[in-house]
Amino acid sequence: MSFHLLRRPMSWVILLSLTLATLSFSGRSAAPASGDNAIRLTAPSFVAIANAQEEGDTPTAFPQDEAGISAYFHASNAINLSDVRSIYRVIEAETSDYIIGSVPPANYPERFDVHVYIHRSGWFLAYYLAADPAAKIFDWHAYTSGSIPTLLENVLAVAANAAGVSYPGATYYDFRFPNANRLLLAAEDNRNGSQFQVNLPGSYAYYERSWSLRRAGEQDAHLKLDGVEIAATAGYADGTLTASHCRYHTFEVWNGTTYWPTPASPSSTGCHDERALSDFPDPARPVGAAVRPACAQPERHHCQQRRCGARNRRQSISNPMRLPPASPGSQRGAA
Repeated sequence: MSFHLLRRPMSWVILLSLTLATLSFSGRSAAPASGDNAIRLTAPSFVAIANAQEEGDTPTAFPQDEAGISAYFHASNAINLSDVRSIYRVIEAETSDYIIGSVPPANYPERFDVHVYIHRSGWFLAYYLAADPAAKIFDWHAYTSGSIPTLLENVLAVAANAAGVSYPGATYYDFRFPNANRLLLAAEDNRNGSQFQVNLPGSYAYYERSWSLRRAGEQDAHLKLDGVEIAATAGYADGTLTASHCRYHTFEVWNGTTYWPTPASPSSTGCHDERALSDFPDPARPVGAAVRPACAQPERHHCQQRRCGARNRRQSISNPMRLPPASPGSQRGAA
């Protein structure tokens, strides 16, 4: 399963985990996923069984307390664990019933290794730790356009192939936030404008807001919030945002020298004409109203003497969101 994005080439991604409804994005046409703009989050059956303290097909020793964002599938046939040992960089625990360890996604630093649990009964679960931001799952190397694969599915496909079972696609779940039932993404890159906007309704509960930033060229990649740099990297970076970061602010992806011009608003110098396309637009201000043209006075800006052409700086923002618990009689998880 790949996450469908909301519009165009990107460099940032928003992950949102919700309960009850979909998130509304302002000013963008949506590519529906699972019937709306969000991916459903569903607990593995063994989580429900464990919570109900019932007997059932419960994998032994899966570390629910340490897992965060996860993806899983259940194969219909039994697994020979010796077939999958070779995919692990490190095996953390191994019995006759299961293996837990870290699996390296191709072409990523070791810190991106995914924890993978495989049980002989057919359970495959890939996850990052609870301390990791959800945005860490984005697989920038596999991304081309239109959708973003994840590192979790990357390693699940590798595990399925090693085990000799078909990979049916993954179901997602966040063990940190059991009330969440939606995962929503948005992304942007600085090749076609460095900003995007999104409307986060106040009726949702937001449990985590996280971002991922990637440099893919010669200059460092930067992430700015209201003109203030909050992250920079010469490779990959990720982290979380506070609640105050997600209210009527403008986020930008920057390569350290120039902005890539937006087709809708190039200035006379060819530099990016910065507009307040707030991620969380102020209802009192028209969406897209120009508030601060970056190159209105080109002689005062760095971009006059530089060619605006920095490419391939990709960033992703991930913002898990949850709605309040459903009231009695409401339809929990309705799209």
